[in-house]
Amino acid sequence: MQNQLFAEVAPADRKQILSDSCDRVETLEYLKPYESDELNQLKDSYTDVSIQIAKLEAEKKKANDAFNLTLKELKGKAGLTLLFLRNKAEQVTEPCYMFFEADAKLVGYYNAEGRLVSSRPMRPGENQQTVFAVNRRDEYMTGTND
Repeated sequence: MQNQLFAEVAPADRKQILSDSCDRVETLEYLKPYESDELNQLKDSYTDVSIQIAKLEAEKKKANDAFNLTLKELKGKAGLTLLFLRNKAEQVTEPCYMFFEADAKLVGYYNAEGRLVSSRPMRPGENQQTVFAVNRRDEYMTGTND
């Protein structure tokens, strides 16, 4: 079979001659190659669209980075707040005052507000009383119940 029929005939007449000369006309789906000028136009169009896409993706990345940074900060703040709500307290580091209670063999830690923040059993060597502990002990001894 030939690659092209009636190449020397004008395109308008070629369609009529092909129709008259064929055995049957059927509708068929196939890939029709582009002419070189159409192909160049498509390449130019593709290049323009690709440049626009690259610009938009760069803008999107900048916007997403800013958005994600804000979102990360808010999630961190929400997580910390949730931790405070869950514990119903806040983790702090501040000076605490240690008091020994020799009779109960306990050590108590008090914050600047005078609240007991922690207590534990005395360790060996902590049961020696200081002058202040002796004075505190004497304050509570009135002689009535001692």
